[in-house]
Amino acid sequence: MDSIRRQLRQLDRQLSGREGLQALILYEAPLLVPATGLITGIVTHYHLSLPFCFWLGIGFLSVIGWLIYSRIHISNRMMLPAIFILLILISLGAVRLALFEQPAPTDIRNFVGKDRILATLRGEVLTDVFEADKNDWKFGRYSWSGGGSSFYLKTTETQTATGFQPISGTIRVQVEDSLEGIEPGDNVQMYCWLSRFKQPLNPGQFNVADYMHRRGVFVSATVKSTNGIMLMEKAAPTSFPRLQKRLRQITTSALVDESIAREPARGILEALILGQRKNQSSEVFEAFRKTGLAHFICLSGLHFGILTLCVWWISRAMGLSKRWRAVVCLGITILYVTIVPPRAATLRAAVLVWFMCLAILVFRRPRPLNTLSLTAMIMLLIRPMDVFAPDWQLSYGTVTGIILFYNPIHNRILTMTLDRFPDTWDLSMAGRFCLEVAKQILEITTVGLAAWLGGAGILLYHFGTITPLSVLFTVLVSPLVFAILIFGFLKILLSFLLPTLGALLAIITAGLANFLIWLVTLLQHIPFSQLTPGHISLLIIAFFYLCLLWPRLFPSRKRLYRHIAFASLLGAIVLPLAWNKYNKTHSGNLEVTVLSVGHGQAIHISLPDSTNLLFDAGSLTMQDPGRRVILPFLRHRGITELEAIIISHDDIDHLNAVPEVINSIHPNTILANQDLIQRSQTLSSAGFLRQCLEQERMELRPIDLTRWKNGSVQLKLLWPTEEILQNDTFSDNDKSQVVLLKYSEKRILICSDIELPAQIKLFEQFPELKSDVVIMPHHGSTTNLLDDFVQRLNPQAIVISCSRQRMETAFQPPSSIKAFYTPIDGAVSIYISQEGKLTIQGFCEQTQ
Repeated sequence: MDSIRRQLRQLDRQLSGREGLQALILYEAPLLVPATGLITGIVTHYHLSLPFCFWLGIGFLSVIGWLIYSRIHISNRMMLPAIFILLILISLGAVRLALFEQPAPTDIRNFVGKDRILATLRGEVLTDVFEADKNDWKFGRYSWSGGGSSFYLKTTETQTATGFQPISGTIRVQVEDSLEGIEPGDNVQMYCWLSRFKQPLNPGQFNVADYMHRRGVFVSATVKSTNGIMLMEKAAPTSFPRLQKRLRQITTSALVDESIAREPARGILEALILGQRKNQSSEVFEAFRKTGLAHFICLSGLHFGILTLCVWWISRAMGLSKRWRAVVCLGITILYVTIVPPRAATLRAAVLVWFMCLAILVFRRPRPLNTLSLTAMIMLLIRPMDVFAPDWQLSYGTVTGIILFYNPIHNRILTMTLDRFPDTWDLSMAGRFCLEVAKQILEITTVGLAAWLGGAGILLYHFGTITPLSVLFTVLVSPLVFAILIFGFLKILLSFLLPTLGALLAIITAGLANFLIWLVTLLQHIPFSQLTPGHISLLIIAFFYLCLLWPRLFPSRKRLYRHIAFASLLGAIVLPLAWNKYNKTHSGNLEVTVLSVGHGQAIHISLPDSTNLLFDAGSLTMQDPGRRVILPFLRHRGITELEAIIISHDDIDHLNAVPEVINSIHPNTILANQDLIQRSQTLSSAGFLRQCLEQERMELRPIDLTRWKNGSVQLKLLWPTEEILQNDTFSDNDKSQVVLLKYSEKRILICSDIELPAQIKLFEQFPELKSDVVIMPHHGSTTNLLDDFVQRLNPQAIVISCSRQRMETAFQPPSSIKAFYTPIDGAVSIYISQEGKLTIQGFCEQTQ
């Protein structure tokens, strides 16, 4: 009977004409047009920056047109008002973004330019103080000098020659020491350096400047010591920030008691239920990301829905009426929002639940897509730049996918599966149970597939990855996640009423969380759990969504039409992946990229046969360069395999990112010279690296580059010789590897950290040594550089990998030689084509 009812409902929709774009706008989601217009206006103004008066004019003319239309008779009565509303909301979106971007006269960003300045500021602390965790980065445990503290400050005054003057705006404060005694709501005074946020210097690197821009934060403050911050006034105990912090502490202690405080389950429970990620293991998060299950540990509609369900059950058990249950759910979710971080998915889910509760109170049946459109408009009017945030796009994209595609997918799956079994079967109790389980599995599969379709293009565009097995993984872990959320919310609610029952629930919840971690960690090793094609063009993403939405917006009963739409959708997914793969394996070019990692070195080498090597991976001035720079770069390029990591010598700024790289991308081998291999048996950075490699069941092997020599490309080890490796008079730096790459009669020389003695010996062995590009020794330092080192090599260009603080003392070549500096030019990419054409380009030049 279920299949018959479903077919009758579908036939009723077809006969009533309530299918397609017009029905969607007029019946299902009238607010979809205003929401689309608002988004269009924000995006258009962001890219075109048209005058403010232009948008006011468009809005005024649209209002006049609407008023005229309402007075006269026009045959098309439905679509023309929608067009006027669209134009009005486009204007409103552009005006809202223009106002958001326009600083007040006293805004702090008006006083900070490209160069940093010293300032004394006063203001109110807005957030908890975040302390960097040394255990999150493996080499942080080896050489930790303090990751510092950070918080957000609402500025109120700044010191001038005439005293303190009013100022406004929110800034992010970074303190280089551990900061204690500062809480939200406190008023402080600090002596600091002010600067603008910098754009990323490497492909794929997280754009802090854009992220802060979306939050309305444009200025960063750096405090060298905690002595530079003075507490002016503590927040009142009854102030909202103090009450909010206290409420978070109470909720966290109710969820995580002493029995599980130190278990791995703590991080996953706090992330799943409270949205707190500070205690979450980076390895666990990476496993969730690779399997496409990261949405489970980010608060969303699922979490709010289960919380509301738990509160609804308890309220019903207490004998409350339906409307009073809605009131209780409304109150609990409002309280929950004050506890959890205010992220896009969280706020969207909260507003949806609130509207659902209000609909029950006023006896109205909510329409999901209409409610979703309303929440999008509210959030964008408050923070218009959120429309460019990946989390905002994923949140709304996946929910929109569920709303639009759940019914078509569910009907199709049922037609192919359960509907094939006759309704007249007389099933036993076990049979009926199995049937209900099968229905629930199909429900979860349908929701997962619809959400995946809604978010796949966004994931591809922003992160260059796609998780084709995430729907299957979602089916496997959903029962666990549902159970953890239900038991977790019940534990929080019952800890204050029935502590003994709460303690029992803690044991159950922790056990389920530990099992979830084990399962997801196991799933990440399944082949094809994640595909990484690299960056995908926006046009391809747009074509994908066009193919996806076309059958839904413009339906047809013709089977050929549906087959063409499905083939186009499949092509929109498969063809970009195949094209990217073909380009990577058939480029025929040698590409060497010197990444910008501060004072350190990380060089990616892509051979013409698509073999990928990593030469060094470390930094002295950047924390966790592996996860911050190297891995995002590899994902951006669609690189999922490394043939080898070559470590030049035992210096921490050349190897402290290796553990994070091999944890994410397992290379075939780790190569080093005999000096480093011997030192790995001692208490040194090489020794600590050996311990990290053993945890991954890997080991250091002697360098042998002959395996990558062929007729077109040559990799030659010039230095050190076996004799030098045994000579104790040479320093570690002078025993670092010097490699010459030759392709199509062009040469690239990687000098590592060799100093004067090694440079002299190198020219004695190779007096005619020349190179078209030289990656300078010892980060471009002139202290231990031969006066004629560069002149004797006669390069067209040099590349210096150093920190911004070392720029003043870095080598400056004559004007005939092009110089690239990673703190200014960003990652430097060197291309040599099959024809021998040499191209060198800095990342900052590419993004201008």
